[in-house]
Amino acid sequence: CALSGKSWGIPAEPGWSVGDVKAALEAISGIPVREQRLIAGVAEEASHGEGAAAVLDRSGASFFTLLRRNPEEALWLERLES
Repeated sequence: CALSGKSWGIPAEPGWSVGDVKAALEAISGIPVREQRLIAGVAEEASHGEGAAAVLDRSGASFFTLLRRNPEEALWLERLES
C-alpha cells in the first residue's frame, strides 16, 4: 500500500529482482522506476541484487511499501549512478 492509499498486487516469480518488481509497478501504476523507493519491512531495497522472493523471505513481509521520489531527485540519482 502506498501512502496515497492505493495498492497494487503483483505476483512476483522466485527469480524476480527488485528491478523486475519496479518495472511491473511502473506498468500498472504509471510511476517511473527511477521515482520508486520500495520498502520491505523497515529497509529500502536496492534495484539490483537479491531476488524479490529472497527479500520477502528474509523480512517476513508479504508486501512492499512504495514511496515516490521527487522527479528531479530521481533524475539526479540516476545520473549519479551511471
